[in-house]
Amino acid sequence: MAQTGVQFLFAFLLTAPLQARFSGLDGWGKSLLIVDVAALAVSAVCLIAPVAWHRALFRLHLKDEVVEAANRLAQAGLTFLAIGMVLSVTLTIGLVTARWIALTFGAGIAVLTVFLWLALPVRHRRALPE
Repeated sequence: MAQTGVQFLFAFLLTAPLQARFSGLDGWGKSLLIVDVAALAVSAVCLIAPVAWHRALFRLHLKDEVVEAANRLAQAGLTFLAIGMVLSVTLTIGLVTARWIALTFGAGIAVLTVFLWLALPVRHRRALPE
């Protein structure tokens, strides 16, 4: 699901410079877009990489190594996806309202993402019996 989501968001952002509204972006908005596209590109690469690992190492009895690499790549991919989502929300809201409102929305999405993607799972994991 994350892989498909990042691909759609990434593709959408790649078309942004072609839209009429893009010319209205100031330096801050253009910089935000560049960092956003870069974050989503890294996310897509990390989330797709386990497929390449699996294909390259298939039948070499390296399952543990492939699973560990896939886990680390998924964690990195989700981190960059979260950054891309926050930047996308901030950029989009910034196009239609004041910058402080956009930054507030972006911060809210960042807090929600950290809470749901990191804090709750870690709390649940710590509560499991050993």
